[in-house]
Amino acid sequence: MIKSKLPLNLILRRDPKGLARGMNGVVHFLLRRKPRTLVRGTSLSLPFLFSIFYLLFFITGCATPQVLVKEQETGLMDSAEEALVGRSMAENIIKKGCPPVPDAARQLFINRIGQRIAQVCDRRDIVYHFMILDSPDMNAFALPGGHVYVYDGLVKKLSESELAALLAHEVAHVTMRHPLKKMQAVLGENILLGLAFVGLGQKDPVFDQEISKVSPEVFVLLGRGYDVDEEEAADRLALRYLSRANYDPNNLAVVLKIFNSGSNRVFETASSQACMDGRIKKISKEIKSGVIYPVRERNSLTGFTR
Repeated sequence: MIKSKLPLNLILRRDPKGLARGMNGVVHFLLRRKPRTLVRGTSLSLPFLFSIFYLLFFITGCATPQVLVKEQETGLMDSAEEALVGRSMAENIIKKGCPPVPDAARQLFINRIGQRIAQVCDRRDIVYHFMILDSPDMNAFALPGGHVYVYDGLVKKLSESELAALLAHEVAHVTMRHPLKKMQAVLGENILLGLAFVGLGQKDPVFDQEISKVSPEVFVLLGRGYDVDEEEAADRLALRYLSRANYDPNNLAVVLKIFNSGSNRVFETASSQACMDGRIKKISKEIKSGVIYPVRERNSLTGFTR
């Protein structure tokens, strides 16, 4: 039986629009999947999934054909679903695996820099969150839905402008939905569906076990980085965001050089030195070309308009 911290009618009275939007996203996700794929590769039972569908269907009503067509074309969750997945991962996986630094002033510092970048990025349909994790490691990553994390060891090594470059790169990944694509490809749609449901505040012992099983894999995925094409695309967007936010875009190359000289690489742990050198050269070329300055037209990389 699905349990909730609050009675459903009380939740609806507190935030009817927000809950309906989130649930509507999960309904869309269920409706566009073939029934036979809902239980493949997972231990979730068919009755459990149908119980979710039954509950959400009668609360939110039928999904509109226009939205379904758009989602089928992209093959990805919409922004409401993605935000639920990110919220669930942040609360149930990241916070339990690596707690935040217990220093409000430093958390405000990183959030101030991050929000300055988020305000000029090409994707404004989600809320961005920035946090320092209490670990001496030198790494950074982003979850689906705009949750960006930096390890304390890295924060202590970089200046404000260099941190801005780092955050701009991670925000660029979120803008192009790289974290969502990776999680959906590796973890599967069933796990993401369950995470979205948990993101609504629902609790189920069966799925709590599923989350525990995938938690180590999530951390491995986050530390692995992306392929070179995705990293270079994020570099290009990061340069624009830095320029729009009045940060020196040259700091992105500075950050890459710092990690290219060590064994712990912030953006892609498996990349070769040659790939990193190539990215640094392309960043310098992009800056010299002058094409990184603020643009207001539709961005061909993301599909979003500033």
